[in-house]
Amino acid sequence: MKRIRWGCQILFISAALLPLSYINGQFRIKATAETGYYTSNGTSIIRQSDYLNSVDGQIGYNYKDDARSAEIKFRVRPELYGIYNPLRTLKFGADGSYNQFEESFNWGFELSRQLYNFSGRNIDLSYDSFNILAKGILFPLENNPIGGVIGYGYQKINNSITQDLEYNFINFTSSVPVSAYSKLGYGIYIENFSVTDVIPKMPGYIQGSQNKNEGWRFGPQAGFYYLKDAVLNLDYRFLVHNSQLTDNFSYEQWIRLVAGKLITDKWSVFLLVDLYLRKLKLNAEGEKNLSLLYNSLNIDNRIYLKTGYELSDHFEVYIRTGYFKENLVVNQYSYSGWNTLLGVEVGN
Repeated sequence: MKRIRWGCQILFISAALLPLSYINGQFRIKATAETGYYTSNGTSIIRQSDYLNSVDGQIGYNYKDDARSAEIKFRVRPELYGIYNPLRTLKFGADGSYNQFEESFNWGFELSRQLYNFSGRNIDLSYDSFNILAKGILFPLENNPIGGVIGYGYQKINNSITQDLEYNFINFTSSVPVSAYSKLGYGIYIENFSVTDVIPKMPGYIQGSQNKNEGWRFGPQAGFYYLKDAVLNLDYRFLVHNSQLTDNFSYEQWIRLVAGKLITDKWSVFLLVDLYLRKLKLNAEGEKNLSLLYNSLNIDNRIYLKTGYELSDHFEVYIRTGYFKENLVVNQYSYSGWNTLLGVEVGN
């Protein structure tokens, strides 16, 4: 499996670098630093009230002409929750894509790798995830594209319990225009997954009656998108969750909203809502095998309001305030609360 994953990454990097000799390419760099105060509740992995400091660095290269586009991007984000005995998080991501534009059909592929680490009092946890997907878009009618994505993903969680997750998915989407500046999107998502519990490290841990959980996640999705004097992107997904450890009716919901507007030439306001909600009804085997429940890497909940002032084309200062909640390893580790941060962003 490792050979497959690394082989795909090498294949992607080679393909992505092919167009670098063209003059249409551009390197992009962005750096963000934030500092502020948070109040929280939940488990004892962070203090209830303390300072939060973070740095976010991104570097990438993109290329585009009339027939194709390619992009590769790397990101690193260290965070420090608290001053004394803090929770330290380190998030690293590498993404790349290649897209080919044909007369009535577009196709491409994407690769991503994410490494997350959480360390501090009462926690030493790491995530390692990899995704590869192929996609295509047909244009049978001018304003009604039909898209399809097929992909594979792998995720490994290292903690007192080591969990391996593999999944294959298909995602079909389409959209219809509502006006000259807005459209409605719709589609269906289908995923087959398998979760394996490797031998635990925790002393005294009682192994459940099985070490694998297989199942499906499937359901509809919808979206609304507007772009004119303001930006509004709203996505919603409802998934039925069916596995060897759950009973009917188990389900998940994912809501994402990005809205923003330029108030003046310098001032801007943006709202970000990212919510993941799920209700799993566990059967008798599920109650005994919590380590085999599906754990997605992207299950954090956030509601943020950001007000920014652009000092120049490459420099912005902003204030960001809102709600956050992290759910890690079936809520074994979780923390939530409110924060207010002052940040600066530099980039091209």
